Amino acid sequence: MDTRLKKIKKFIEVFDSRRVKRDEKRIEVIGNFIKNFSDFNRISNRPIDCNMFKLLKLNDDEVKNSAILTWLLNPRANYYENKIFFDAFLKSCGIDLSFDRIDNYSVRTEFPGMESIVDLLIYKKGTFIIYVENKINAQEGIDQCTRELRDLHRLGNRLKVQMDKQFAIFLTPDGRKPESGDHKHWRTLSYVELSTTFRQLIPEIKSEKIRYVLEDWLEIVSNF
Repeated sequence: MDTRLKKIKKFIEVFDSRRVKRDEKRIEVIGNFIKNFSDFNRISNRPIDCNMFKLLKLNDDEVKNSAILTWLLNPRANYYENKIFFDAFLKSCGIDLSFDRIDNYSVRTEFPGMESIVDLLIYKKGTFIIYVENKINAQEGIDQCTRELRDLHRLGNRLKVQMDKQFAIFLTPDGRKPESGDHKHWRTLSYVELSTTFRQLIPEIKSEKIRYVLEDWLEIVSNF
């Protein structure tokens, strides 16, 4: 292999490795926050309109909301509820993976391809890939969805995932279609749909802390 190509390949590997570590750190921070979150709803009689995400000014920040969604879906998060969120997410997207148990999958944020950086990547080698483009207020870049779709298929080839198991999800407040590229290749999902599905899970969640956090986050995203 040409020396220059070797250097480029090495640079990409290092860059990708650092992103993985950053994603894991971000998920760990959110997980620890939940773990140490005080039961102030019960102890302090907090007002009904006191929302932790509003207090932290996270409201419509795309990057932070992507990180929270990643934490909810990640199988390596430090609580045992994550599988129900992933199943609910698949249901909201209309994705049927045709098998009962999905484990050992990975979730990444801001995943870089050759032409784009996608907000969320969920995948299992040889099984499935899900690209999630999260648009709350920002506009799409030039041919953004077209470039992301090409990167999705490249990654699918690399991970030996069949075309019918490669999914592109366009997540927005109102469930609109992408403006860039051919929208027929994208499944649309609104935050209203997602929050409605997640809200149905609340009675199943055993941890009070997680319930409080989820309820606050759902209040934010359902009102974008």
